Amino acid sequence: MTPSLETLSERKRNQKLAYLLQEIAGVPLGYSFTWYAYGPYSPALTQDLYSDGKLVGPIEEVLDEGEKSRTLQLGDFLGDSVKSPDALELLVSLHFLRGRGAEFGATKQEVVSALKERKPYFSDRDIERAWLKLEELENY
Repeated sequence: MTPSLETLSERKRNQKLAYLLQEIAGVPLGYSFTWYAYGPYSPALTQDLYSDGKLVGPIEEVLDEGEKSRTLQLGDFLGDSVKSPDALELLVSLHFLRGRGAEFGATKQEVVSALKERKPYFSDRDIERAWLKLEELENY
């Protein structure tokens, strides 16, 4: 599947899926992510997606069989969330902040507070669901 870059939502979705593939599924894409407006973001990924003014080819063409399998498992686990840039933004942002918080011994409450400070438009209920989804995903 070739990623689309026509809208902000599609670009955001591509960033978040790449993050999940690399950080959760262990597909070695080689990108580093920093915090930006919509959570973890890789300028190098954006550059690669737009290389020479043209969209690069489908990711399936560069993955080995194990990586393809992990990618399909991740997609199955995410279900309909994989289609929602906002759901992916919340999940990925929470994962990113949990990882950074773990370096400093941050509690769940501190991580959630940091997320709410940066993204006040996500409800407590949505954040709790994303937290549980991450716990399940990390044990998947």
